[in-house]
Amino acid sequence: MPLEFTINHKDGYLTCKYLGQITDEEIVASWQKFYEGNKWIPGFNELNDLSEADFMCITTSGLRRLAQLSKTMQEKMNIQELKVAIYAPTPLQFGLSRVYEVLAGDSPEIHKIFKDLDEAKAWLKTPAED
Repeated sequence: MPLEFTINHKDGYLTCKYLGQITDEEIVASWQKFYEGNKWIPGFNELNDLSEADFMCITTSGLRRLAQLSKTMQEKMNIQELKVAIYAPTPLQFGLSRVYEVLAGDSPEIHKIFKDLDEAKAWLKTPAED
């Protein structure tokens, strides 16, 4: 599976680690399966670790589908606000993260993109700003 999900109960967020080459279909199907499974805790903040991912096969259309899926699931669970830290240390990862941020602009997600993993984790542990 190109995406690995783990729950950090202590710090109150989930981690999605992206591994290897990932396609539009894989990214959407992996998140769909996670949302429909028993590991998802609606409202938990998210850390998306892109450091080991190859996104050469990801398109804007795929990112749009992912943003719509996330928004739909969050609305279904009546989630009002959710912090999403994206660890994107390379220029391609960072750029695609910015595209996703724009596409998901009308969702409850509050995005912040980081080039430092520790900074991303620290941000998730701080209360959301009003």
